[in-house]
Amino acid sequence: MTQKIAIVTGAGTGVGRAVTLALMREGYAVVLAGRRQEMLDAVAKEGAQTPGAALTVQTDVADPASIKALFAKTKATYGRLDLLLLHAPSPRQRRARCRRPPGRSCPRRSSRREHPACLTAPPPAP
Repeated sequence: MTQKIAIVTGAGTGVGRAVTLALMREGYAVVLAGRRQEMLDAVAKEGAQTPGAALTVQTDVADPASIKALFAKTKATYGRLDLLLLHAPSPRQRRARCRRPPGRSCPRRSSRREHPACLTAPPPAP
């Protein structure tokens, strides 16, 4: 059977990390994509004892050139892609921060869509 090839963005932490390790346990060759190379390397090292394989590619999903480089390296290394898991937050999600003044904490530390009240509050004073 041919080894399956997957790209996982946000592979260095959280759900992306867990999915990466699960895929590697199932024998996938996983291209780990994320902004922090040291986190990607740690996950690849953790998955080294599995039947799968890992290739780390430092990638910023907000940068089109970085995304092109990710796919180019995947194609050069494996020649194809079977699974794409986009778990990294979008640039818009990364910018979404609670703007409530100090002393008025956000009750739900969430994105703009889920908690617009935090974004209508005036920004904190410098």
